Amino acid sequence: MANTSAVNVKWTSRVEFIVALLGYSIGMPEFWRVPYLTYRNGGGPFIIAYILLMLVCGLPLYFLELALSQFSGKGPWRFWDICPLLRGMGIAIAVINALSAVNTAIMGAWSIEYQILRISDGIDYLGTISVVFVAYLFVLRLLAAISIVKSVESMGKMLYVTALLPVVLIVMIWIRALTLPGSTKGMLYFVSADFRRFADPQLWIEASFQTFITLGPGWGGLMMMGAHNKFRTNCFQSSVISTSATLTFGLLNGLVVFSVLGVMSEEINVPIPDLMTSGGFSIGFIAYPKALSYFPLPQLWCAIFYLVLLLPGLDAMAILTEPLLMIFEEMFPKMLNNRRIPLLTVVSVVMFLAGLPFATQFNLTWQEWRIL
Repeated sequence: MANTSAVNVKWTSRVEFIVALLGYSIGMPEFWRVPYLTYRNGGGPFIIAYILLMLVCGLPLYFLELALSQFSGKGPWRFWDICPLLRGMGIAIAVINALSAVNTAIMGAWSIEYQILRISDGIDYLGTISVVFVAYLFVLRLLAAISIVKSVESMGKMLYVTALLPVVLIVMIWIRALTLPGSTKGMLYFVSADFRRFADPQLWIEASFQTFITLGPGWGGLMMMGAHNKFRTNCFQSSVISTSATLTFGLLNGLVVFSVLGVMSEEINVPIPDLMTSGGFSIGFIAYPKALSYFPLPQLWCAIFYLVLLLPGLDAMAILTEPLLMIFEEMFPKMLNNRRIPLLTVVSVVMFLAGLPFATQFNLTWQEWRIL
């Protein structure tokens, strides 16, 4: 049997590789952070700062990580053969990805129905385990494991659906919102400029944070995907396409959210700032269901929307788990040769068990959410 070690499997096409990059970068932060951070930091100035940092800081690091891993053809552990002293970086990447993969599943469940966990009295009281949430964790972990059973060969097929379907749905919602009175007012509010905010350090700090949490350099995901490229793949062009598309989607999502807020403002005669203040970071989860209420069969569309909303989480779980498997395979090549399925099973079970403490009546106050 051929060696199924991760780095020996290559992307079947360049399009598949680019779609995987989009699946890695487009996620939950674009749904709920970009609109609110733009509003909180003066609209246009934040957009300008975000675009600038994405292109000047984010893109070079994005390309650097892809290029180095593609050139070496090695994953997050073997890549550091160039300087064995730095192999601890590979261990750090493994730990970070493991913790993040557990956390991603939790955030996915928290995004559908605030009361799904039967919220407890406070953060100091975990309460009982929610059977519904445990079932959700099990299904999502199982799907993530199936999607990477053959490394990127199977992951790429899954990402065509999970990475692109949310974009299609958002565009459909935007088109519907544009047909309603008030949508233009909302979008103009989104891009309105308070240029005095350029002197505020908070604007640059939050734009930088959003840039790096979106593109994700240094987490090992880009290094994993670059290692699966053929040696002569034009990864610079792929980096530009992915970064530009991710940036465009984040800003498009802001336009969609604010177009819906404009419609809501017109409908109930409440100023847009009041709607933003009441929603906070969760404004995206208020705007999109409201937009879907303007569709025929709104209940069906809402169900589809929340199902699609889980797909970026599935992307992230698969892409965060794969570097961890790759590190184990590179650390113990003889022991784990042709044993990917047992390794994947063990890792998935451990991550599922690690997520159980979060499947309780765990509760956070609004102030604690803002810290996160």
